Amino acid sequence: LIARPIADHDARAVWHFRLPEQPRGNEELRTNEARLELLDARLASVADSRDLTDVFDRISEIARKVLAHDALVLPIMLEDGTHARAYAYSGLGARANPEIVKVPEAILYGERDYELIDDLSSSLEAHDQGGLALGFRSALRVVIRLDGRLAGGVTFLSRTPAAFKPADLPVARRIADRLARSLLLDRGLEAARRADEAAERAARLK
Repeated sequence: LIARPIADHDARAVWHFRLPEQPRGNEELRTNEARLELLDARLASVADSRDLTDVFDRISEIARKVLAHDALVLPIMLEDGTHARAYAYSGLGARANPEIVKVPEAILYGERDYELIDDLSSSLEAHDQGGLALGFRSALRVVIRLDGRLAGGVTFLSRTPAAFKPADLPVARRIADRLARSLLLDRGLEAARRADEAAERAARLK
């Protein structure tokens, strides 16, 4: 009872002190949102126009303007529901076929939707050791879900330890959301192509 009036008085004092900061904070939010909208539009112009695997270097180049990274990987879930394989990637050098990797249980079972790894050498995951062998030191992963189900993710890799910060998550999420839409489009086109091929085979057999 005694502490509440004191706390309320202090809260009012802090509020009045912070009032001049609000317009500046709002302006920063508007500027950041405008940058994200521009990023989304640029990614859409590239990613939605053709196969993701053909333009992933360009996608990485655009994303790098707002989130610095040395490599970008788009792994998708396999039918077994516990492993993933790179659907598209950029910056891995001569490595043409990234191996199938086991998805961390914390992501697999929905305990978290991202991973922020400051030092890959401290990770126990096999795919992190693979990234370390390629010279990468830190990683940021963001999960992609389609229709509420785990479909894959986006992995940003850096050769610098602790290169990614929690403040990078909104940008990484925006990039992941755009790639999720493009991935869905890719899958739709692939399904349509397979249906056309099946119809053509059926016609030939008939």
